[in-house]
Amino acid sequence: MMLSFLTYRQWRANVKGLSDFPQAEWPDQIPLLYYSYHVMVGLGTIFIAVMVLASLLLWRGILYDSPLDAVGAAAVRPLAIYRQHPPDG
Repeated sequence: MMLSFLTYRQWRANVKGLSDFPQAEWPDQIPLLYYSYHVMVGLGTIFIAVMVLASLLLWRGILYDSPLDAVGAAAVRPLAIYRQHPPDG
């Protein structure tokens, strides 16, 4: 139902699947699309897990006491330097 809304902007539109078309008209990149989608979903799941863990550590008051704080600060530092001194151009 959500796909019909995203595609046709109607909640009850009929969305045809790949099996509704002759195999000669199928696109060639199905495996690439399949694996790309699964990588995207996997990374999104990892990012959500990291966010939940960071929120839990922040709520308990131990986020900034953990060794991961140094890693996060090192990753964000170049962005702070870039904001203070943007390149000319």
